[in-house]
Amino acid sequence: MVLQPKIDKVWTIDDYKATHIQMKLDEISVVYKFDLHRKTSEIVCRDLMKATANMRKMGNLVKKGERKKKHEKSANKGEQLKIESLKHKAISIGVNVEDPQFVQYLLREKKLRFMY
Repeated sequence: MVLQPKIDKVWTIDDYKATHIQMKLDEISVVYKFDLHRKTSEIVCRDLMKATANMRKMGNLVKKGERKKKHEKSANKGEQLKIESLKHKAISIGVNVEDPQFVQYLLREKKLRFMY
């Protein structure tokens, strides 16, 4: 067994932690070797299953984010079309679209739309 110190100044054996055990493979019986391989393969399989589940979760989150982005993009396009139609209506009745009061009106309309 290899011990490494947990802290800088070591006073007792409790200040050490065991990092790994070194043994010669010939000293282990065949039954224990099979058991060791079975347990390590179970650990590896469990870790692979967790990694696969995490990858699926991340994939689902990415897909969800892409759908949300697409929806927001279409909502923004609809908002732009609404503003353009308001500008065209204003131009047709003779309102200056560069007028600060008209811009404030558009901003008010936009805020009211988001409130409901």
